[in-house]
Amino acid sequence: MRLCVLSLALLAALAVPAHAEDGPARSAAADNQVKAMDRVVVIATRTKCALADVPNTVDDIDRAQMDARQVHDLKELFRYEPGITVTSGFGRFGIGDIRVRGLGGNRVRIQTDGIVVPDAFSIGSFSNANRNFVDLETVKRVEVVRGPTSSLYGSDALGGTVAFVTRDPEDYLSGDKRSHVGVKLGFDGAWDGRFAGATVAQAGERWSGMLAA
Repeated sequence: MRLCVLSLALLAALAVPAHAEDGPARSAAADNQVKAMDRVVVIATRTKCALADVPNTVDDIDRAQMDARQVHDLKELFRYEPGITVTSGFGRFGIGDIRVRGLGGNRVRIQTDGIVVPDAFSIGSFSNANRNFVDLETVKRVEVVRGPTSSLYGSDALGGTVAFVTRDPEDYLSGDKRSHVGVKLGFDGAWDGRFAGATVAQAGERWSGMLAA
């Protein structure tokens, strides 16, 4: 008789659905799950659009990626982006232009906060005005369209478009934090160079400001 009771109790335990016991726990865990939102880009269509809905090939590099890669120049910024290269000049000119799928120079449109960077020009071998003067410490995201975007931006976007979006004071301040001071030091063993930067952000009741050097 004991064996029959034990068998019936075991069968009853196996017949109970697993979710009946941990139903509240599973529902609470489902409610606490973090939902990742789709990335939104602007440069590909000139309006806000989900990255998955853009027909062009678009690269979106945010501040978290730049910090993880310890980026401090354009070569490191685009090192892992396929189809995008940054040339190097000899002598005093250093880093050259950004090339998208083999096209570079003034055939790639570069803009900062929606303002077009002037075209590059060269006067012989002693003067070279390039378009790579961007302080990556003040950039919070970079969008790159690989391929022609002349229908949106004109003939200078034959190879593609590179758009830099800079930080605002609010990017350093959150909640009750009304001021920020940051210092960054670095060393580059490739050319035995050292670099340093400092950022100060402050906000009041009706104003905010930032200074980066």
